[in-house]
Order: sequence, then structure tokens, then C-alpha cells
Amino acid sequence: MTVNTISSVAEFDTNGVTTNYPFYFKFLANEDLVVTYIDPLGVSSILTLGTQYTVNGVGNDSGGSVVTSTALAGPGQLVVSREMEAFQQTGLRNQGKFLAETHEDVFDKLTMLIQQGFAIFTRALTRPFGRDYFFAENRLIKSVQDPVDGQDAANKRWSMAYISNLLSSITGPINNALNILYLQGLTGAVARSVQSALRDAVVSEQDFASVQDALNGIGKQKRSLRLGGRTVTLGSIPSNQFGTRIEDGKLLVPSLIAGQVTQLNTYADDVSGLFVGRENLAWFWKGLTIGTPFKVYMYGDSTVELNVDYPKQAHELLAMAFQDAGINNATIINRGVSGTSWSDLNATPDISPTTWLYVIKYGINDASKTNPLETLMADARSKLTAIRAIPYGGVRTLGILLMGPNSTYGPTFNQDAKWYEDLRNGYLQLCKEFDCAYFDTYAYLQQTKNAPGFWMDELSGIGRPGEGLHPDIFSVYWLYRSAIRDFVLGDGGFSTVKANTNWNLSNATKISYASDDPSKYEFGMTRQFAAASNGWPFDGHLLTEKAADGATSQVLKTLDVVPRTCGRRGINTIWTQFYGVPIALSGFLNSWANKGGGYASSGYQLGDDGFVELYGVISGGTATSTVVNLPAGVRPASAHVFRVANTGTVTVFGSGDVVATSVDTTLLSLDGIRFKAL
Repeated sequence: MTVNTISSVAEFDTNGVTTNYPFYFKFLANEDLVVTYIDPLGVSSILTLGTQYTVNGVGNDSGGSVVTSTALAGPGQLVVSREMEAFQQTGLRNQGKFLAETHEDVFDKLTMLIQQGFAIFTRALTRPFGRDYFFAENRLIKSVQDPVDGQDAANKRWSMAYISNLLSSITGPINNALNILYLQGLTGAVARSVQSALRDAVVSEQDFASVQDALNGIGKQKRSLRLGGRTVTLGSIPSNQFGTRIEDGKLLVPSLIAGQVTQLNTYADDVSGLFVGRENLAWFWKGLTIGTPFKVYMYGDSTVELNVDYPKQAHELLAMAFQDAGINNATIINRGVSGTSWSDLNATPDISPTTWLYVIKYGINDASKTNPLETLMADARSKLTAIRAIPYGGVRTLGILLMGPNSTYGPTFNQDAKWYEDLRNGYLQLCKEFDCAYFDTYAYLQQTKNAPGFWMDELSGIGRPGEGLHPDIFSVYWLYRSAIRDFVLGDGGFSTVKANTNWNLSNATKISYASDDPSKYEFGMTRQFAAASNGWPFDGHLLTEKAADGATSQVLKTLDVVPRTCGRRGINTIWTQFYGVPIALSGFLNSWANKGGGYASSGYQLGDDGFVELYGVISGGTATSTVVNLPAGVRPASAHVFRVANTGTVTVFGSGDVVATSVDTTLLSLDGIRFKAL
């Protein structure tokens, strides 16, 4: 016989009906089986053989069955297990007969005992491979001894006694938050004192001796100060070193008018967007209506400096943003220096009556300093104080635009979101203290974890693989041209300096020169004023349209009572000649010349349909001779013959030669000669 199963335990569900429970492992005696019943209440009991159940199939390789005397109530569980006494009673005589079945019974029993051991082991508390804990399979552990050492497991009885003793140790009125336990009503929560929980909630000025103490105490924690819906009046303006938010109430301080108060905090801090403090650039806006040239200075780190890797520098992109808004009377000076921070700013020497705007962008390199937020705010206050303190540095003569640092991915030196997330409140506070505007560059281009090597540079060349600080040649346009044009300047921001929706006053438009080739124009549509003094055929409104492939067309229309239209086409750096512009003939041959004496002077004009018209009256030449040679661009593809007077002709050849044949040399009219240009 053999033991051909590995199981020694069978489990069954009871239902109050079933009495026969078959199992499929071998057993050698009925007494080797232990039958356990767990009733619906979870009470476990071992049934008695012969009284509560009988057994069939002893010795069968295929197993047997247990038949209960009554149907067991359910839902419950019946467990049949083979549990043998671990002894060996078979004796084998030396040099006796080899009795195969006897030997096999011995081996079968040993195998069954081994299976019995494994069955016990699988129900034990075990430690999974590679883990430093025991796994209870989400089951209760009963009869745990009370803990002794700090690392001992605690049972329920001991834990309840411990908490009871802890609570009973409180004496006097329970008025200390340290004596009250708090448990968050969520899965996995642990108990702690109410004091600990409150410290994580809100901070009120009533928790401190004064509002100033509150601002000093919580500033470094980057938390808000809440007034609890109250109105608090102070005798002086408190110092807010870190730009701590003041919420849920009104904080009143003395105003600039003696005896009056004003509110220091504002709900606008909660709703303001990327651009804040437009009103603090009022001098800049108003100055544009004057029409005089002005200067704009840019200060900052390597994201501002003259970077040879960019086809367009920061100041050039800023100039393009101004031009997009119709501003052209600005000279923009770039003072950016790589590796610098707020402490390196030296802006006071550039202040003058014609300096109208400062654009200041630091913060990336401040991240690696000791106590970076405290240091940045102190350095910025020092520099801005110096600017505002000297003539022409006040808010009524100089606008200051603070651009926060653009987002970067440089965790090696703390140059990532953990740093930039702390800066906004500080910059908003600087705007309030020094009457500045602020553009939140970090919020504008925020997500950078995938930026290095994608829309930002990648610093593997300096030992920082996977990190990036500088926008690439594409996204740098977002940083200066798009951001400044769309948010700081904004649509309609300069309507007061525009004459109408089609063309701008000369003080607020890019000056147009006829000598500018197509590459000087931006893609899309440009509307400008064109002046004859700048090489144009006449004064008028100039419309330039440039397609994505570089193909460019211009149309110039007069603004006076006599309507005239001319234009030209071009691509890259080459223009065609103007159409619609009368051009005098020059370089007459064979004694031909304008007749004069009140007769129209001769010339030609290329039309927008590609046809060339000759006009005017000439005389003095030979009856059959070449009159003039037309320049390239106004020549026909082949010869065209035109009859003049009765017998004469004028032939225009593809070479440009205009030849008169048998004509009256005293008066030859070129009017009506019209041909398609090559």
C-alpha cells in the first residue's frame, strides 16, 4: 500500500442537513482521526467516535468518510484531521523474512507522521522570507502574555489598563490640552494630545503677546496667521519679514493720512493670478503717452544674461513683447550676470529721469544659501530700499517689475519646487512694501520634472545629469515675450496711446523703413505708419503680412484725400520692386528726352496685376531708334509692338529696349503702352 496524498486535514461547512463527510487521505485506524466541530457561535468541540460519529474506509488508499449521528447546525465547520501517536510498534527480526506489506506499513506511518507535522506547521505564526515580522494572516492571536520590555507585544487587557492608569493620573480640573487625548475618526489614526493636534491646525494672534510676535513666531513655518473674524487695530505697521498671510479678519494700521487707519491684509492675495500690482507701474503706463524715448533695465541671473545659446536674448524678446503691444520708443539694457542672486543687484547707478522701468529676476541661486528664504527677503529689502530712497527711484518716477524665478529642476542645490513654493508670499509682501509689480514666473511654467533635455537645458556637462535650470531656445520665448506681452502688458493695455485700431502714433509704434528686408518682420500681420522720409513712396498706412514659409507682402495706402495704393512682395531678404508707384524714365538714348513745355513727363508704373504701363510725352530723338532700356522686373517675356500716330510703332523687347520706328520725333506719346511683365 502507498500514501498517495499530501493532505492530512479535511474541512467541511455544516448546514444542518448534511451528515456524510467524505475525505481523501489514508488512515490506518479509526482512532487516528480527530473530528472537530465549530458551531455557529464559534465554539469548538471534539466529537466522540462511536457516539457522535462513525468512520468508514480505514486502510483505504483513497480515503474514507465521517458520518455524524445528527446533522450539525450551520453555518459552522467540521474539521477531520489525522493525528497519530508518534511511536513505532513493528519489530523486524534480524535475517528474518522480508515482509513487504509490513515494511510498507511502517513507511506509511512515518510518512503520515511527517504530513501531520507539516499540517501543524502550516497553522503556526510564521515569518515570510525576506521580512522582519511575523504574519498572522489577519487572524486573532489569543492568550498573549503581558509585555515586559519596550519591544514586547501588548495585549488588549494590558493596553486598556495602561490607558486607564494614564487617565487616572490627571489631577485637578482637566484644563490642559496635554491631558486630553485626541483621535482622528479615520482608519489608521493614532491617539495624541489635543495640544499636539491644535498646533497643526490654525494659529491665531491671541496665541501670542502681540501681532508682531505672532508674525515673527510663525514666519519661518510658512503658515498663515488667522484673526478669527475679528478686527484688530495696531498703533504701528508690523514687520512681516517672510510675507506671512493674514487671514479671516481685518488688521488695521495707521495710514499715510494722520489720524486715519487702513487695512493691511487683503483677500486679493487669495485670488490674485500670475501678475500682481499693475497699479504700481502707473508711471510706466502714463509715460508712454508722452512720446519721448525711455529706458528699461533688466537685472538677473543666467536666465537674463546675454546667453549665446539663445538666438534671441532676453532684452530682445522683451523688446518684441513691447512692439507687439505697440511700444517702440524703449531702449532695453540687459544687466544679467550668470550665477548672481539678490545680494548682487546694483541698480541704483542706472536710475535717471529717462529710466522708466526695472525688470528684476533673481531667486534661482538664492536657494543654496543658508536660511535661503530669510536671506532672500533681507537682501531684496536692502536693495529695493536703496532704489526707492534716491531721486527718480520712487514709485511716481520708476516702475519696478519683480519676476519670480522660473521653475527649474535642480534638487542638488535645492533649486526645485520645494524652494519655489515658499517664495510667492514673500514676493507679494515686497510688492506691498516697495510698490512693485510681480509676475509669478514659477507658477507660469511650473512642472519641470520632465523638462531637462525637453524644454530646458540638461546639466550633465557639469556633473548634474537629469537636472536643468535654463529654458531652451523655444521656451525662452514663453518666459519673456509671451509672459510679458500676454500678462504684464495685456490686450488693450495701451489703447490710450493708439490713434485707432489700424495704426499707431509715432511715439508708440515700431518705426518702419523701406530699406528693411522681409527678414526684419515678424510672422503674421504688422500695421505701421510709413513716412516718405524713411524711404517709402509716400506717407501712409503700411500693412505687412508674413506667412510661415517667409513669403511676405506689403500694401501701403495714402492717408490724404487723394487715394493711392502701392505694394511689394518678398521672401527672406529680397523684395520685388514696388507696384503702384510711378517711376520716371531715365537713361534716354539717341537724343530722346521729355518734351517738357507743360507735357507730362515720361515714366512707367508696375500694377498689382503684373502689367507695366508707360506714360508721358517725349521728343528730340531719331525717327527710328532705341529710346530707353527698361530695368529688370518691368520687361516683357517677348517683344510687344504698339502703333503710334498713323504710321509709327513702338516696340518693347524682352531685353528691356524700347525702340521707336518711323515716329514723329517732335512729339511721341507713350500713353496706352501696356504689357505683361516677365
